[in-house]
Amino acid sequence: MSNLPDKVLFCGTPEFAVPILERCHTVLGSRLIGVLTRPEAPFGRGQQLRPSPVHAAGQSLDLAVHTPTTKKELKAIVEALQPDLIIVVAYGMIFPKSVVDGFFCLNIHGSLLPQYRGASPIHASLLNRDHETGITLIKMNASMDTGDIISTRSTAILPDDNFASLHDRLSQIGAEITTEFLIAYPNISLTPQDDRRSSYCHKLTTADMELKTKMPIDMIMGRIKAFSPAPGAFIMAGNRRVKIIDATVKDDCIIPLRVKPEGKGEMAYADYLRGNGPLI
Repeated sequence: MSNLPDKVLFCGTPEFAVPILERCHTVLGSRLIGVLTRPEAPFGRGQQLRPSPVHAAGQSLDLAVHTPTTKKELKAIVEALQPDLIIVVAYGMIFPKSVVDGFFCLNIHGSLLPQYRGASPIHASLLNRDHETGITLIKMNASMDTGDIISTRSTAILPDDNFASLHDRLSQIGAEITTEFLIAYPNISLTPQDDRRSSYCHKLTTADMELKTKMPIDMIMGRIKAFSPAPGAFIMAGNRRVKIIDATVKDDCIIPLRVKPEGKGEMAYADYLRGNGPLI
C-alpha cells in the first residue's frame, strides 16, 4: 500500500459516515490526520447538546476532531493541515470553492449518481419504490453532487428493506468502495456525469411523512419504508398521530403490522385494534 495518500482528512457527521471513518482508520493508520464534523447539537426531549456520531467515533480512535462553525473556519483548518486527500461523507456544510478547487475532495454519496443529487437520496429511493440503489464516489466540484464519477457500487432494494436496513447496507458498501479507492490511489479515472439523467431530492419535511387513505398504495408503502423505524410515517386517527412502522400489501390492501400511537410505545397492529378502529 505504498501509494496511499500521506495526509488524509475525514469530514462527516451522522452515523452513516462512522463505518467509513473506521475503515479509513484501519487502512490509513497515522496517515489519517484528523476529522471534521458538525458542532454539538441539541438532542432528545431535554435538548441537551450531544456530539455527532462521527465526533464520538473520531475521539474513540484518538483522532484530532475539529468542529468549525463557519466556512471561514473550515477553510482555515484545511489550509493549516494541507491534506493530500479530503474524504467527505454527509458532512452537512457546503465546502468553500477555494477548498474544492485547491484540494482533492472525495465525496461518498448514497445513490447511483446522477440520480438523487441532494440531501435525502436513501429516502428518495424508498419513496419512489426503486428496485436498485447504490454508492457513488465523485471528485467534488463547486456544485452539489455534480462532480466527476470515480466509481459506483449498486445493491438491490429488497422487499423487506426499510430506511434502517438500506442505510446500514449502503454505509458498509461505502466503506468497501472507499477502501478500494484508497488502495488504487492515485490510479483513478474520472467520468463526467450525464446531466440529462439527473434528478434531485429535497430536504424532507413532516408533510413527506404523513399518510392519507386516498394515496396510491405504492406511495403509502414508500413512505412507510422510507421513514421506518424513525421518525415514522404517520396517519391521523382523530387528532392524534399513529406511526406505521411496518406494513404489508395483501389483495390490494395495506395491512399494518407494527404501529406506534402518539404517546405510547411500539406495538403489534393487532394489539392496537383491541382498543381502536382500523387505520387504513
